[in-house]
Amino acid sequence: MKKLILISLVIACSYTAKSQSDNVNTSDYGGTVSLGIDIGGGGLIGIPVRIYLDEKVPLELGVHLRPVLTNDYAGVNIFYSGGFDFYFSKKYIQHKNKVRMNGMFLKGGFSNGERYNETLVSIGWAHERFKVKNKSFTFELGLGLCKTRDKEYVPIRNEYYYDSTDGTSISPMIFWKIGWNFFLGKK
Repeated sequence: MKKLILISLVIACSYTAKSQSDNVNTSDYGGTVSLGIDIGGGGLIGIPVRIYLDEKVPLELGVHLRPVLTNDYAGVNIFYSGGFDFYFSKKYIQHKNKVRMNGMFLKGGFSNGERYNETLVSIGWAHERFKVKNKSFTFELGLGLCKTRDKEYVPIRNEYYYDSTDGTSISPMIFWKIGWNFFLGKK
């Protein structure tokens, strides 16, 4: 008898949880434009603007600070980035009371610093999570290529410039980014 009551309670609770999750409208989470704060990605810290072309396809444009440190130079480049996230699903997780999206990203960017210029392109896994309807957390992890070109210093002109002996290198990289987004408007 106790087993029958326990099984009935489990079935009733699971039915209630399922019916509550069915009533959640996932399109209520998010918006059309968000402004955020990023760590990683194109630099050490940055400010991204995300424009949602569709509920699952944000276009992201960002400005990041990218430190440069070598044996003869230390500075900070401003790194401009852009790209798309393509989410495959958007679903409500009942027991955590949040909406989750998973998909992929394609990002690129460049910096034009005093001494070093960089260009990067990357692709990988993207995750976005909403705990509150107008805020989201993003995490991106992937692989990419970074092309670096350094400029030569000319003491007579007191400036850096490109010449035929400039060092150019292309390196593989691990792309990672953590971001917090705050939506400015609803759909």
